[in-house]
Amino acid sequence: MRKYIISLLLLLAAVSVSARSVRQAWVALPDSVFPYLDKNLRLECLDLYDMKVKADVKNLLGEHTVMDSLTNDYLHVQLSPVSEFSMKAFPMGKDSVVYSILTVLGPEKESTFFPAVNTPAWDGFFIQRPDTMTEERYKELCKMIEPKMVWAEFSVSEPEVIFHVSLPLTTKADRDAISMILRPQTLRWDGKSFK
Repeated sequence: MRKYIISLLLLLAAVSVSARSVRQAWVALPDSVFPYLDKNLRLECLDLYDMKVKADVKNLLGEHTVMDSLTNDYLHVQLSPVSEFSMKAFPMGKDSVVYSILTVLGPEKESTFFPAVNTPAWDGFFIQRPDTMTEERYKELCKMIEPKMVWAEFSVSEPEVIFHVSLPLTTKADRDAISMILRPQTLRWDGKSFK
C-alpha cells in the first residue's frame, strides 16, 4: 500500500506541474493512478458532464464513478462508495499548478494531498485550548484524538484548501467535547505556496 501511495504521489506531482487546467490534468492522469478508471472512462465522465447529464460511469470494478463538479479550475469525482478525488488549479505566474486530494471514506474521512502541503505542527494548528478550559481537561481531550486523522477539501470559489480532523474512535459525547478544542484550518494560495 505504501508503495502504491508513493507512486501515486510522484505521478500526480508530475501532472500538477504540466497541466494548465483540471480538465487537462484529469485526462492526463496515467491509467496506473486509478487502474479501474482508464483514460476512456475519464473522458466519458467529461463528455457526460458537458452534455449536462449525470456524469456517472461504470468503472472497471463494476462500481459507479460520478463526476459531480467541474469548472475551469475545480473538479470533484466520487470514485467509489468509499473514495473521492478532487483537483484544483492554482495560478502560478503565467501557468497553473494543479493540486489533488484523494479522500478515503472509511469509518471516518482521511485525505492525502498531492503534491504534499506542509502544515504546521498538530498543536496550535488543529487543536487549541480555550482560555476557559483547564490544562488538565485540555490534555484529557487531546488524548482522545487517536489516531490523528485529517481530511481536506478545496474551496470551490476561493484559492484555498480546508483541513478537518476526523475522530474515528469516539462516541458522540466525546466528539461534542473534543469539538471545543478542534480548529478546522484554511490555507490560502499566495501564488507560490499555501500559507
